[in-house]
Amino acid sequence: MTIATRLAEDRRGVILALLHADASYRLGDEALRVGLSHLGRGTHRITVIQADLAWLEEHRLVRVERDHGVDGSPVWVAVLTRDGRAVAEGAPHPGVTRPDPA
Repeated sequence: MTIATRLAEDRRGVILALLHADASYRLGDEALRVGLSHLGRGTHRITVIQADLAWLEEHRLVRVERDHGVDGSPVWVAVLTRDGRAVAEGAPHPGVTRPDPA
């Protein structure tokens, strides 16, 4: 397994944890980028976050609502699914790092 693969799996797990921690279970890609940065998993490229969201959506762990910001740039809002919540709470899923025990 490459370091890039491990980093992607870790980012996906943190994304699910951030969504799980939000009262509405939904966050925009920019909020996720900031949250990842604060937790030491940051990336300056929103396209990396969007790629992770697309992967999580393919695996039915999130639902992604795609829109455009006032400047016309794409804005993605991730919504945690029931399966995503289970993974955020510790259920194993290939391609996502499990959270550390509390």
